[in-house]
Amino acid sequence: MVVHGRPHVAVAVLALVGLVVAGCSVEAEPGPTMSREEPGTSTGASTTTATPAPGPTDWPEPDRPASMDRDDLVGAKAAAQYFIELYPYVYATGNLSEWQAMSHPECVFCTSVVDGVRELHDAGGYAIGPEVTVVEVRGADPVDGNPYFSVDVAVSQGPSRSYSSTGDLTGEASASRNVLLAALERTGAGWQVREIQVEELDENQG
Repeated sequence: MVVHGRPHVAVAVLALVGLVVAGCSVEAEPGPTMSREEPGTSTGASTTTATPAPGPTDWPEPDRPASMDRDDLVGAKAAAQYFIELYPYVYATGNLSEWQAMSHPECVFCTSVVDGVRELHDAGGYAIGPEVTVVEVRGADPVDGNPYFSVDVAVSQGPSRSYSSTGDLTGEASASRNVLLAALERTGAGWQVREIQVEELDENQG
């Protein structure tokens, strides 16, 4: 996977809900509790049934910043951060409308998120993300005829979890620090994310 204008950046693979971002955090819902029915009078057998799963959370939809209306670097940086803030929202709720509106058809990362969210929610599952802090946002104007703005967003995140329709834990990701390397283009439809790459920072990196 190569981001236009970023041919030398190594790609890191995201685990499900392995990256979630800024400004949104929820308490992790507890797993399902078990309730035991009274033994049946005819057989004396008992059964166990799981209580309904906690279900998708009321994760707040990120506010779209007014600066996204700008067609300069300020707008590109605002759009990149907003797009990242949508990541935990779409996994928690299954609502992909804003994500898809900003995703360019050739954005591999964007499409992989759409596929992952649909697979999770079509099966009745959902995800709960961690508290994540956006540490820094940097950007650069297009250069040498390249039409894409480059924006790097550094984030620090806690653990996250995904659940099945019955509330069983199906996946989790530990705390990490990452830099998201985004390429964005301003079009008649607004800001389009052409690609995102993810690099995990080790403890010795700032």
